[in-house]
Amino acid sequence: MYLPIYRNAQRIIFVQPDGSSELVQEYMNKDYVSLNFKLTKYVALEIGDYILLEDFLPHKKGKYTLKIVPDIPINRAKEYHYECIFNSEMYYMGDVQFRPLNSQNFEFELTGRPEDFIQDVCNSLNRELGADKWLVGNIEPLIDGYYKTIMFDNVMCNEALRIISEEYNVDFYFQYVRTSDEENNLIHLEAPVEKLPSGVRFETGRYGGLRNLAQMKADPELSLKTEIWGYGSKDNLAPDYESPVVPKRLAFVGDNGESKLTENKHLYGVRQLTIVKDDIKPNRVGEITDVLAINKVADASLTFDIKDYYIPNIQPLINVLSGKLTGRQFEYQFDYAEKSFLIKPITDHITGFIYPSEEYGGFEVGDKYNLINISLPQSYVDEAAELLKNAVQLELDKRKNPEMNYELEIDEFEIQRKNISLHAGLLIDVRNPELGIYREIRIRHLRQNVINPSVYDLTVSDHGVIGGYLSTRYIVKFMVVDANSNPLENVVIRINFVDVITDGLGRGEIELTSGVYDYFARLEDYQDVSGEVIISGDGVEVLIVMDNYAYAVDYYGENATDLLKKYAYGTEY
Repeated sequence: MYLPIYRNAQRIIFVQPDGSSELVQEYMNKDYVSLNFKLTKYVALEIGDYILLEDFLPHKKGKYTLKIVPDIPINRAKEYHYECIFNSEMYYMGDVQFRPLNSQNFEFELTGRPEDFIQDVCNSLNRELGADKWLVGNIEPLIDGYYKTIMFDNVMCNEALRIISEEYNVDFYFQYVRTSDEENNLIHLEAPVEKLPSGVRFETGRYGGLRNLAQMKADPELSLKTEIWGYGSKDNLAPDYESPVVPKRLAFVGDNGESKLTENKHLYGVRQLTIVKDDIKPNRVGEITDVLAINKVADASLTFDIKDYYIPNIQPLINVLSGKLTGRQFEYQFDYAEKSFLIKPITDHITGFIYPSEEYGGFEVGDKYNLINISLPQSYVDEAAELLKNAVQLELDKRKNPEMNYELEIDEFEIQRKNISLHAGLLIDVRNPELGIYREIRIRHLRQNVINPSVYDLTVSDHGVIGGYLSTRYIVKFMVVDANSNPLENVVIRINFVDVITDGLGRGEIELTSGVYDYFARLEDYQDVSGEVIISGDGVEVLIVMDNYAYAVDYYGENATDLLKKYAYGTEY
């Protein structure tokens, strides 16, 4: 096999990789091609030369660039061995400093929503690497509208992205998109939801595609939790706000009416945790629509009288989030008729500068602000409570299962037969009865041979499985009939510590997350039936056939044993 190396959109040489050449990927961390080959004459490769994945790996696209001069050991005359590392586009982020405000500032504080921070990263990259080459991708729905204030101190764009990811407790990934007209890189702030086609799975056993599986603990520091309470800030709450804790904090209505969420308690028992999110509070981010004077501004979008929400004995403040006065807080008088703020100037106790002022900086149309030390209309309280609930869900999604790594030995012939391609971040369906694995797990580490692309070295992991998409609940539908296929009403099916009762058509249903669940069905005058439900990324339909005692007694003779085996009954009445 020969593959081309490019320079300025032109092929400069074709090389024949040796068997050690491979694509190496690590979820949210690494993505490069180790390309080793030999030539009979010296060819100078330059930083910026690149290869395209689609030239040698089926079903994949990507531009991988030489960022350091390759090693070239010379074993003998006219034999030049090249050891090259071609990096994906994500590595450019480590070359560009995060300076979204301008090309000078390197230490600053930013306030915004998730998409604002990702746009700031893109702005820094586009300023240096070309306009609109880096774009904002998808944002995890559970953090939609979540304003944060984050400090950045002399960081590169890749470090800034990690800080943003950690602040929001959400994964990120990159997507390279190339058309005939342009190339783009999308930055997504969410856990990727891409998976293999339905029905494609890796399992032990003949034709299962999984030759071997080794289990290891992934992260000893990330402890298993099944029940998490969450509370928000003490700020911007009305005096009559009903909070379950003292001092008063923002809360949400969760399981059992408490400010908590619970999952997998039936599997792992009671494992509790409390988290506090001081940055989640009732909050309205507004924008200055008019500057009436150096110390007077207006926001025409206000729909309520701020004075109605003052808290007794607490000084309300306007907090500036963007513009020349970023980070400064001012006392004010509010006029609802004009929807204006009359600002009380402040004097910097170090410099003596007065703000706002024409000399040292004032308000401008478009400046963003929020209001602190006031309560807010109920709609803002409800939004904050929902954000808090989402934050707890994200934390629970990380901790609700033991953090395990699984090293997989994949059958290359099954890869060929199923005509599939794997990459880091992909969710794959893994099944192993001995270890009780029946779920989708994310590929965390991947090595793919360049000469034989069907040969993979994989590590999959529950670690880093973050995001609302992965906590999806699936519907289990029960249909209960008697031996003559007549529907049975009022059958009590006990599953996951919940009773499901069938209706007049013999139907009942429940929502559950992926896993293995035992069920037990009971109806007076009928034999009890037990069984197992396996949920793996999709809904399940379960047919339960129940036999009454009279029918069983009629066949107590020579057919009784077969009957008992058929319906999994006991051995005596």
